[in-house]
Amino acid sequence: MKTAKGMQVATVWKLQLQMADWIAGQLKICQATVGHLKRQWLDEHSYFLHENCFFCDSAMYKTGSRDSGVYCEECPGRRVYKNFHCCQHAGYHWSENPFEFIAKLHRMDKKRLQMLREKRTAQ
Repeated sequence: MKTAKGMQVATVWKLQLQMADWIAGQLKICQATVGHLKRQWLDEHSYFLHENCFFCDSAMYKTGSRDSGVYCEECPGRRVYKNFHCCQHAGYHWSENPFEFIAKLHRMDKKRLQMLREKRTAQ
C-alpha cells in the first residue's frame, strides 16, 4: 500500500483533486457516504491514509504528529488559504457539504497555481 510519506506537494494536490472529483461523480449516481467513497477510491488506488485525506496525511508525516491540533497547521490547503479547515467550516465541510468542499479545493488549486507562477516570475 502506498502512503503520503515523502510525497511532493504538487502530487498531494493532484491526488486530492482526483479523489474529490471521482467522489463528486459517484455522489451523483449512488447513495454512499463520502467517507465510504473516500475509502473505496483509496483501496482501488492502493493507498493507505490514516485520515483518508492526502492533505491530512502529508501534514502528519511532515509534523510527525497524529494530533490534528498540530498537523492541521501544515495542511497543504493552508499554504493557499490560511484559514482553510476541511472539517471545521460549515460552508464547505468535507462530509456535510461535499460539493462545496470540492469546489473550494478547485478554487484553492487555481490560486495555488497562480501563486507558483507569480513566484517564478518574480525570481
